[in-house]
Amino acid sequence: MEKVPQDQVHLIIPLDSIGCLPSGASFGNKQGRANVKASVGKQDGKDVIYIDASCDSLQVLCLYYEEQNKKLAKQNAELSNTIKTEKEQCSNPVKVAIFSFIVGLVSGIIITIKTRKKNG
Repeated sequence: MEKVPQDQVHLIIPLDSIGCLPSGASFGNKQGRANVKASVGKQDGKDVIYIDASCDSLQVLCLYYEEQNKKLAKQNAELSNTIKTEKEQCSNPVKVAIFSFIVGLVSGIIITIKTRKKNG
């Protein structure tokens, strides 16, 4: 992932304008992913100025990593299924060795019996 470029925003408010701003109204500006908002309100009975600023660069990164996480989770599930299938298809080497020994033993007995009957 390449670096998310920086965005900046400036908000210029004349002092006489902010003083006559009605309660609940605000000044705002947005540039790219950055935005700022200034509003007048009251806190503890006093007039105050609220300044809110945000930038959704982190949101862009979060969305990117969410997508990456989904892709990797899907690939992981597919790989797990493949491994499980291969394990199911693959025989246990101990079972193969025991089976081979038994088949060899039975074959040896049968050949010995046939050879003895033939020779007499």
